Amino acid sequence: MRAFILIAVAAAAVSATPMQERADGDWQVTRFAAYVAAHSIVQHITFSVTVPGIDAPIPCSNATGAAISSSPFLLPVQGGTCSKQDFSFNFRQVENAAIELEVKREAGPTATYNSPSDVVQYVTTGSTPLDTGIAYVGAQDFGLRIPK
Repeated sequence: MRAFILIAVAAAAVSATPMQERADGDWQVTRFAAYVAAHSIVQHITFSVTVPGIDAPIPCSNATGAAISSSPFLLPVQGGTCSKQDFSFNFRQVENAAIELEVKREAGPTATYNSPSDVVQYVTTGSTPLDTGIAYVGAQDFGLRIPK
């Protein structure tokens, strides 16, 4: 009986927390992809972000010119667009072929993901050197961290 009372009190405390405070919880990215396809000079970044307090995932994307490099490299993106106008994103490749993704809410927090090393690689889709592209090969689904 005592355990039931403690659980009920804890549930009441959580439900009494204002919605805005709970809305700043962790955000989730799904279906993340960043790549330059073989035979292409365009870099694509696409993903959806789920934010507490918003009913549906928010699609985000960017297409920009690609860079030619002797090592796998994805260009930085500032102000990438999301379908919900008060959201945008920044992307950059950092040291050791890792990436950093920031998703920003205009009147709210910025949430960040830092990948492990070696997630940007050459990817071969055929038998010739022209069949080689550059891609992020890390996790497609991951959480974004909101600084406290």
